[in-house]
Amino acid sequence: MTLERDAARLWRTPLFSEVDPAQLKMLAFAAVRVHRRPGEILVRQAEKTNAAFVIISGRAKYTPERGRSQNERRLGPGAIIGEFALLTGKPSPVTIVAAEELVTIKITRDLIERFTHEFPEIGDRMLRAWKRRMKRTSQQLRQYYAVLDTGR
Repeated sequence: MTLERDAARLWRTPLFSEVDPAQLKMLAFAAVRVHRRPGEILVRQAEKTNAAFVIISGRAKYTPERGRSQNERRLGPGAIIGEFALLTGKPSPVTIVAAEELVTIKITRDLIERFTHEFPEIGDRMLRAWKRRMKRTSQQLRQYYAVLDTGR
């Protein structure tokens, strides 16, 4: 478990992909590591965490809203959980549970605010990455709806 590995995991997430690696090392150093055993809850549905968790090792699972257990989704190393909660403060739409021994880095909104105050370019780069991701998602939704409309 090295600082370099943690920073690399952060860098591979879309939200932090444009942030300078040296700054990501500092962010990883300042972040809290969260460990969960299989079956333990990482985030409870409707909980306001004001944080994102990046999986360092292990796997987490969740069932989408109104979903059944056969619709269970799994997340592994490098996945980011709670990105929207970090940016907006909104509560989690699902409960996230450790599927196996789980280690995450918890990035809180307060930590991001401290870092963006000290290094404003971090906020600019995160915002640019977020906008690019939202644009891509919007394009994908338009394509999806176009396919649905042609099926009528």
